[in-house]
Amino acid sequence: MKKSLLFFALVFASYSAVQGQTANTGSVSGVVKEATGQTVKGATIKITHIPSGQVVSGSADAQGKFQISNLQEGGPYKVEVTYIGETPVVFENIMLKSGESLNINPIFTAGSSTNLDEVVVVGHGVIDIAAGRKTPIAVSTIRKQDLEERVGAQDITSALANTPSVYITGQAKGFGESSMTTRGFDQSNTAFLLNGQPINGMDNGSVYWSNWSGLTDIASLVQIQRGLGSSKLAISSVGGTVNYVTQSTAMKEGGFVRTTVGNDMFMKATVGYNTGLMKNGFAVSAMFTQWSGNGYMDHTEGAGQSYFLSVGYKANEKHNLNFMVTGAPQWHNQGYTSKLSNYLANGRRYNDNYKDANGVMMNAQKNFYHKPVANLNWDWTIDDKSSLSTVVYASLAAGGGQSLRSDKYNTGKYLAADVNNHQWFGIVSNYNRKLSESLNFNVGFDVRDYKGTHYRKLTDPLGNTNGVVLGGNVNFPNKPLVTNTYSTNPWKAFSSKPDSREDRLAWDYNQYIRYGGLFGQLEYAKNGFTAFFPRIGFRTTKQTF
Repeated sequence: MKKSLLFFALVFASYSAVQGQTANTGSVSGVVKEATGQTVKGATIKITHIPSGQVVSGSADAQGKFQISNLQEGGPYKVEVTYIGETPVVFENIMLKSGESLNINPIFTAGSSTNLDEVVVVGHGVIDIAAGRKTPIAVSTIRKQDLEERVGAQDITSALANTPSVYITGQAKGFGESSMTTRGFDQSNTAFLLNGQPINGMDNGSVYWSNWSGLTDIASLVQIQRGLGSSKLAISSVGGTVNYVTQSTAMKEGGFVRTTVGNDMFMKATVGYNTGLMKNGFAVSAMFTQWSGNGYMDHTEGAGQSYFLSVGYKANEKHNLNFMVTGAPQWHNQGYTSKLSNYLANGRRYNDNYKDANGVMMNAQKNFYHKPVANLNWDWTIDDKSSLSTVVYASLAAGGGQSLRSDKYNTGKYLAADVNNHQWFGIVSNYNRKLSESLNFNVGFDVRDYKGTHYRKLTDPLGNTNGVVLGGNVNFPNKPLVTNTYSTNPWKAFSSKPDSREDRLAWDYNQYIRYGGLFGQLEYAKNGFTAFFPRIGFRTTKQTF
């Protein structure tokens, strides 16, 4: 009996102690949002009790909600809300009453210094990220962490697969063969920008994602602005504008090695290193990736590399320079759609391109390309109200698409590649001026020069042991015999090419495009009213064949 009374007394004492402790505690809760009103999943909430230094942390759920309980009565407390890609939101001198549930709703209002400011230069004036804008824009932003989780072995377009008004298709055709539709418009009606540099093809506005496989590794964020966006360039963006912002030269020293393994023998290895900002004002970041895989469809193998080098120089508080070069040489066999009966008979991975070529079964449809891109960014903070940003860029590309061919001039089939080489140079410059607290103005120009070289080259004569007859070209009525063959190795695309016109089987022509444009825009925001006066652009284009 005495033991039972002692047990109940201990239980009652423990309950009373817990109740007393609970009565002397409080909690902090709320919902984390972006300036656009979109909730932020996974934001970190750190609460520090200033007198003791004790720290309690939590995170926001899928709806951006959080609640941190059992906080000691009193304070003061410091609450820090952080998320990659956003400037931290800080609440100071918070006092909690006993039993109180304090509600705070953090709102991120500007781009993070982690991704945009803690770099040597990022080209703020020409990279049109909408996070800091006052005028509402229909926008979705994918950050570095989400990119790594969403993309995996797919094209970088898959990062946008679940965003509103975007449809991604074509992944099964081969590596880099995806396409994206925005608001019902194809890629030629959607503007794609890399650090403010346009990457839509100058000749037809298309984007070939096999040339941009390295973006997954080097992008710090991707933002899509649906419909009318904030881009300053006079470009075709009726569907929307997609900004790819690469990692700039990192301020902190460090490196990493990362490996990825996926289905169908996909393997990828990446190594990177940052020197950090050195005493002489320079900083260097470098990255290299090797990948290979068999592809989802039968006989759609592929392999390639990607490289990234960024050299930054912080001259002083007003002038920042950054030089970047990146490229993704690759080759991959292709797959196309076929009749439903073929898939029912041979399985969903059936590839109609796998066929007989003079007695040898092969997939002759092969894409190979190497498209290095380089740009130099200069940011000049003129004063506290005005700034000038300029990017000078160049792209030298070589490669094409191989296919199995036959004609009446040759007895057997042979392999040939339609080549699409180009030289592309451009400059974009933007001057921004804060006219008042409610009025902002910018003006600038965009100049581009493009030369495309097109022809067909022999890659393998197959059964035509003596070469391939050059027939059908009115410039060579004597029908010469083409015996020289050229590589489909993307690293050799610049050097392995026919210098003689007699070695070019067809489509031998050059294309010249010269483009110039001016733009300007005005933004007004006051007392809850905002207005964005659309950019006024003028351009002139000269195209010669």
